[in-house]
Amino acid sequence: MAKRDILEMQRRMKKDANSITWVVTCLIEPDGEIRRVHKQRLAGMREEEYFKYLAKIRQVFAGKQYGDGVMQVETDGSGIMTDTMESAIRSEMKDDDVIYDIIKAARTTIRTETRHAVIIWQDIYDIIVTDKNNETLDESEETLNYIGVMICPVGMDGEGLAYNSNTEDFEAKERKWLMGSPNFAVMWPSLAEHRPDADTVTMYFANPAAPDHEFAEEYLGCVKFQTRTEIQKKFEHVVMASLESQEDLEETLGRIHYKLGNLGQNDRLSAEDVGSVCRLAGIPDHIAAKIGKNYGREFPDLPPVEDLYVKKYANRYAAIVKAKEIKQTLNKAADAIDEMSGSGELTVDIRRVAAGL
Repeated sequence: MAKRDILEMQRRMKKDANSITWVVTCLIEPDGEIRRVHKQRLAGMREEEYFKYLAKIRQVFAGKQYGDGVMQVETDGSGIMTDTMESAIRSEMKDDDVIYDIIKAARTTIRTETRHAVIIWQDIYDIIVTDKNNETLDESEETLNYIGVMICPVGMDGEGLAYNSNTEDFEAKERKWLMGSPNFAVMWPSLAEHRPDADTVTMYFANPAAPDHEFAEEYLGCVKFQTRTEIQKKFEHVVMASLESQEDLEETLGRIHYKLGNLGQNDRLSAEDVGSVCRLAGIPDHIAAKIGKNYGREFPDLPPVEDLYVKKYANRYAAIVKAKEIKQTLNKAADAIDEMSGSGELTVDIRRVAAGL
């Protein structure tokens, strides 16, 4: 999902900008029981609840999640849940049986025996046309009419003493079940490149290292996909499996990602390209060749560089490179001072600082 589309959806989740019609909520018990389903118009909610629901939906489109936590995946049209979501759109959310079917499908994503909440919302958005400076030009003839579904864990709030203004005394507070941040959400059809796209679903993962592939493929009809985190973890394993000593892993990863950061982020590297990058990073030829070979086997569909690149590894190695440069500069300065005035306490101190880098 393009960052522009994510930010646009996020900006719209405000009182005077959103076009959400219905919101449905229910509680899923640990045994899978679906408690009473509540359906209400967003505009008819009390103001406190209105803003809480908007804030909850806005979490799904958080800009910081761009590139991994929120992603769009192509579908093959076989999704059970997307068919049901289409029926909900056609019925304008009036068919309660269809809504119940969406809840039952969403329930299958729950993997822990704890309480969860399901929130379903419908949004009908007349897509706004903007120029390159994001200035509004006009309303488009295209409309994005989509259904969103999110799953949130529900837990009991903490124990404590609360002040009772009626008795003017502290007493054990009444504990309540509180809805946490969403751990999964799906939106269909998608907003893709500023247009409605029924051939993709937009998914949010609180933990992109372990997305629910089984649910995505069976219920949403998604083609096989990997999150950026999954790709990065697999690439790290490729490097690790290619080394003779695991003690070299941290520095090797740093060297590779330091070089990857200088490449075009949309480039797709072949096995030979990865081997060449490793050699340029100063990795021995036989290790570089092995990394390239293992990469080719694990990534038949070449991912873009931006999906392989891990900034933290590159930054760590960049700090090492910078420290070496400073050390060389200090030693050269000490040598120059020695030539001019002979060795003394000043050059000893400079060399001591350099040695500590």
